[in-house]
This record gives sequence, C-alpha cells and structure tokens, in this order.
Amino acid sequence: VVATSPQFFCGLAGSVVSWLKWRPFVLEVRDLWPESIVALGQLRPGFIVSVLEAVETALYRSASGIVVNTRAFIEHIAARGVAREDIELIYNGIDPEIFKPRPANAELLEAHGLGNSFTIGYVGTLGLAHGLTLLVDVAERLKVRPEVQFVLIGDGADREKIDAEIRKRELSNIKMIGLQPRSAMPDWIASIDVLLVPLRDLPVFETVIPSKIFEFLAQERPVVLAAKGEIRRLMNEAQGALVIDPENADQLQSAIENVMDHPQEAATRAASGRAWVEAGFVRDDLARRMAKFLERVRVDSSR
Repeated sequence: VVATSPQFFCGLAGSVVSWLKWRPFVLEVRDLWPESIVALGQLRPGFIVSVLEAVETALYRSASGIVVNTRAFIEHIAARGVAREDIELIYNGIDPEIFKPRPANAELLEAHGLGNSFTIGYVGTLGLAHGLTLLVDVAERLKVRPEVQFVLIGDGADREKIDAEIRKRELSNIKMIGLQPRSAMPDWIASIDVLLVPLRDLPVFETVIPSKIFEFLAQERPVVLAAKGEIRRLMNEAQGALVIDPENADQLQSAIENVMDHPQEAATRAASGRAWVEAGFVRDDLARRMAKFLERVRVDSSR
C-alpha cells in the first residue's frame, strides 16, 4: 500500500488500509508537515502542533519503507527513529516527450498582449511559500524598461494580496493570467523569456525542491532561482540557472537584467540545464527506481 503526504490524512489512510489488508506500507513524503505550516504562521507551536508531530513520527515508524523527493528529508525522518536503509531518495522528474525545447507560441503571446514584450514569468501556486510581493517590487523598479512585462500564471492564497499591490502602485507591467490548463504549460514555458523560481527565506524551504524547475530546464529556458538549501545545491551542480538569495530585490533585478543583457550566456546555462535534467531526472527512469524499491520492501516484509 502506497500513500503520499501531505496531508496526514492520506498517509493515515494508507497506514490503516495496510493494516486491514496485512500488506507492507510505503509512505511517500513530499513535504515536511506540520513543520511547513508552522513556518508559514498557519499554526503556532503548542498542544495541537505537538499532537501533529507525534502523529507524524508514528506514521513514519509504521511504514515498511519511506520515499522522499529531497535529500534533506532523510535527516529529518531518520531523526524520528527510522532506519536510513528504509528511506529511498527519488527525485521528481520530467516526461521528455512533453517537456522539451520548442518555439515560442506567438499566438498565445498575442492573445494576452505580450507579443512585443520581454516576459518575466512566475508559473505555479501564488502561495505563502514564495514571497511573490517581491515580484511586484521588482516590476516597479523595472518600469524604466518599457519592453519588460511580468506574467504571473496560477492561483493561490496570495493572489488577492498581489493583485491589490499591483492596483495600489498602478503598475501596467505586471499581468496576472490566472489558472491555465496543464496542457498549455509547455507552450507557456517556451514563450516566456525568463522563468522565476522563488522561495521564502525560511529554514523549512531549504529542504524542498520545486518540481517545476525540472520542466523549465527540460525545455531549455533561462531560469532564475531565488532559494537556499537543497535546490540551490542542485542548480549549482547543473549550472543551468542563475542562482540568487531568496527575498532579495536587488539580486533579483540584477539577475533579470543579466539575462536580458547577456542572452548568449543565458542560452549556455539553459543548454546545460537541459542536459543535466535529461541525464538524471527522466520520469520513466525514476519510476523504475520506485518499482525496485517497492519490490525490495515487499520481499523484506515477507521474511
């Protein structure tokens, strides 16, 4: 029985079903919960958090095997009493038939009034983890470059806050496109000139890896990463993105202008990023690793 977390309820359901069916249980951990919601201020440390942490530990220990998608999670889970040999690291990856280099979609850009712009895009959840008000600050600074247009694609908890800031500052160089079909993402990725992957400057986000960055690199696009920790280490290894500190407006502005003013350097990084993703993050290869781990858990549990 395989269950994924967060949220706990899915993981707990998997644990219960495995007990009822008398089958080994594998828990896939994609976020540290409740640690992440405490870091974002959605819960305060206290009795409720202590109960949730106890449930978290019990869930880890009830599993015959645990799959994580970032190396930093291994330390956290091992500290809860789980043997390291029972934890398997399997990163997120890409489908190379879908996410691959392709020309910009001129019709898509024209339909949104972006045909003659240099576009700087954020694609994904407009959530508390990303500090997206910073993009509004940088957009305001870059009003002096009339060709620049910021594009935010997605929805989330911070959408109304961001929209209010845009209206308050009367900015015309930042568009909120809203949710788009998943099938449209490859065309959007191919059509945006610089793709941003920001995270908040909080310790919990040093453990996470935004999966969209693999898709951006697979399509050989210029990427600016604003983060610390595991994802920063990977991008330094890949040499596929400009890497800056999180929540730093000066560095973000400089990185964007660097891509604009040095397109050949940006293209070289993009090509390096694509080669790196294709060498180690293809979904079929990762699925085979998952299948091998599940088989090992099954065999070990039958002894």
